Amino acid sequence: MPLRIDDVNEVLDTVGPMARQELQTILLLGGTNKQLPFGRGALYGAYYPARQLIAVHAFPKHRMQVASNRPPSPTIAQSIRRVGGEIKSVSGKTVVSLDEPAVGRFLKWHVLVHEIAHHIDRHNPKTRRKTESFAEWFTTSVGFSST
Repeated sequence: MPLRIDDVNEVLDTVGPMARQELQTILLLGGTNKQLPFGRGALYGAYYPARQLIAVHAFPKHRMQVASNRPPSPTIAQSIRRVGGEIKSVSGKTVVSLDEPAVGRFLKWHVLVHEIAHHIDRHNPKTRRKTESFAEWFTTSVGFSST
């Protein structure tokens, strides 16, 4: 379930001209095998500052419903609920479920906006933690305020 060009244009228009400034490429990757080499769970998007490139991966269908021994962090739980996903407790496990429209909203308003935030913030040297904090703030302020 990748994004479409119309989705990207809507997000870029919502964010404004700073999103397009010096941005060279947005790749909409279709196959989820491209995510496997990155290890730590699923990779939904990435920003490559040297190339001024954003990559957004397709959402793996097997992750549309996931059971875990622990609940997601409050930030992730908020994003899941904002896109229309559900978080339930079933037999002592936390089950996160997303339908196709929720996945589309997640990729569009969370992943893409998050990566655009890294692009906008690229000239401000910071620790990784501060960079991620800015991207999460931007996603909440700009991305989810548009949905």
